[in-house]
Amino acid sequence: TPSLDTNLWLIYTNTTYKFSLKFPNGWLASTSNPAAENITFASNEESLTQTPTGYKIEAVFQDSNGKTLKSWVDDNTVTLAETKKPKEIKISEGTAYQQELSKNGAKIATYIERPNKIMIITYSAPENLFGQGGDWYNNLINSIKLL
Repeated sequence: TPSLDTNLWLIYTNTTYKFSLKFPNGWLASTSNPAAENITFASNEESLTQTPTGYKIEAVFQDSNGKTLKSWVDDNTVTLAETKKPKEIKISEGTAYQQELSKNGAKIATYIERPNKIMIITYSAPENLFGQGGDWYNNLINSIKLL
């Protein structure tokens, strides 16, 4: 389980989407395309590209299509047919939404508005590890700085 002390974590900064976040020391970071529209942080090599055997955080960026964060979340989370509704949270003095997902395994998704994009940060882990990750995932979300 990652340390809860974010002072020991590494900082990832993305100038394209104007944000930074902290992630656990010793984790791997990977992006598969030059526009960095999909960034993965994982506690082990296998979790970068496959169904996670450890902890995994993915950040993907989707076009907002001119919608506000709230209207994008309302439109897109309804189509997911998830039972848990998104809840409003505060990050970096801004508003975000967070939702527990249950289709295709337990996950938590956090939706954050960026210029012309919606950043979706998703936490996943194997069932035996998933419940242990809530505190550090919240620390990771709380470490986000919108630049």
